[in-house]
Amino acid sequence: MVQRLPLDALNPIVWNSLIQEAMRANRWKLAYQLYVDMKRRGFIPSLRTYTTMFAGYSSIEDWSEKTKQLENVHTLFENYLQRVHTLRDHDPDDPELSVAPLAAYMRILGEAGEIQKMFDVYYAMDDQGPLAPNQFVFTAMFKGLLRRKAITSPAEHGLDARAQNAADAKLIWRRMLRVAGKNPGFKIDSPLINSALTILGLGRASDQLFAFDIVRDHMGLTKPGEEAPQRPLTPQMFMKALWLCHQSQKYRLCIHFFTQLVDRIAAGKEAPILDRRHMEGVLKAYASLAAMGSMTESDQALSTLQWMLREDATRNDAMLKPTLSTFTLVLIACWRGGDWSGAVRTFELMSGYNAEDFRHDITTGSKPRSEKRSKGRNIMPDTVAMSYIARTALATEDVENAQQCLRIIDHIGMDHLLSKTVESESFTDPAVVAFYAAKMAYVVMDLVNATVTAPKSEMSSSPSPEEQRWYDMKTEAKKAVKQNTGLRRAPNLEEDPLGSSRGLAATDSAVEQAFASRGM
Repeated sequence: MVQRLPLDALNPIVWNSLIQEAMRANRWKLAYQLYVDMKRRGFIPSLRTYTTMFAGYSSIEDWSEKTKQLENVHTLFENYLQRVHTLRDHDPDDPELSVAPLAAYMRILGEAGEIQKMFDVYYAMDDQGPLAPNQFVFTAMFKGLLRRKAITSPAEHGLDARAQNAADAKLIWRRMLRVAGKNPGFKIDSPLINSALTILGLGRASDQLFAFDIVRDHMGLTKPGEEAPQRPLTPQMFMKALWLCHQSQKYRLCIHFFTQLVDRIAAGKEAPILDRRHMEGVLKAYASLAAMGSMTESDQALSTLQWMLREDATRNDAMLKPTLSTFTLVLIACWRGGDWSGAVRTFELMSGYNAEDFRHDITTGSKPRSEKRSKGRNIMPDTVAMSYIARTALATEDVENAQQCLRIIDHIGMDHLLSKTVESESFTDPAVVAFYAAKMAYVVMDLVNATVTAPKSEMSSSPSPEEQRWYDMKTEAKKAVKQNTGLRRAPNLEEDPLGSSRGLAATDSAVEQAFASRGM
């Protein structure tokens, strides 16, 4: 089509539009041919031409079978360099001088696994001026490091990929600070910070310490006793700070960051950025602390949940509205802390039922009452949530608690809770759902055994209707176990959420030593 058009019908804008449409259609070969034809017809590619080309190529995720296209990308980069050098020699202030195309080129190098080439390009760049790397270039470099899964260079011998990535990330971050200091328009923004924290958080204890320095200096979130200038936070930045706390197993620091932000919001010093994802990160911290033997975490998790409900009700803040996964995290904390009262209170808050109604025989007495709420606010436990409620009841070794739990299970429905095919909000992997269905069945059998077992002299000649129902539930559970013979997969660290005691001690000691050495 282009070949049939008269020369005066074409201009750089038309060429750029044609190239852009080809890229949008993933016709990379055609786009490059258009670029070649554009030059052949005497048109000089502009900054937008190179930006469009690199942006289009950056959408390719797998370069393993696109060797020719990668060669074209490198040729394109050399042409871009020639263009900017020509412009700079003619006019150092030419508005066409820009590194806009380089961020996409860096992304391509990262996706293609050409990390050394990425560094070579960076080292050849200016430190100051229009051709100095900006925040987009540095962000692309950090993301490129995340693509490196194995170490191949002899110079990197002795470090695994994550450790080497973190070491390189620290080098890039320090250089980035120097470049930012020389260029007034440089903005250390949320994507830049988050990409750096991701790499550092996956590194060693010393790398995680470096990451916490970034959190302090650029988010204003501090350890108790520290001071730092307050920085505006985005939801993504705070989410990454919580992730870093979990990654380094600094769960109390996670909670401390949360309380700092709540205080800042209450004082009008911070925008109300908290949402359910943040709160679930805090609740996970309480659940992890409960696994370490702390006996107060379930109370605090429940208080946090109640705070969310109050905020949702009084401020109509839908961002903080709990979902089933939120309630499940509180139930995990209750299970690990053996807190039955906390578990039943959580059940009440999520379902609208009064747990006291399940303290007596519901087969003959009045039916349990459910509070009428607006649509979507009566949330019934799924298999995952109910398994934690049941395991909490069993852990108390209290017959009345076991009976109360069995009544709740019966009311919800054994068929639903023991199904290995029912979708869960907490887990989508069918093998994990099957794991919880099997776990639920075993716990039901244990609860029935704990409830109806009594000395023969105290047993009546025949079981009561409710006891018979429990026997039937046990039979259903046994049947479910026999039928549930497919693949089961326990979710990560289900039984030991922090990994081995030895591993936990080593990690915690390393991080604590690093903090102590810095006076933190």
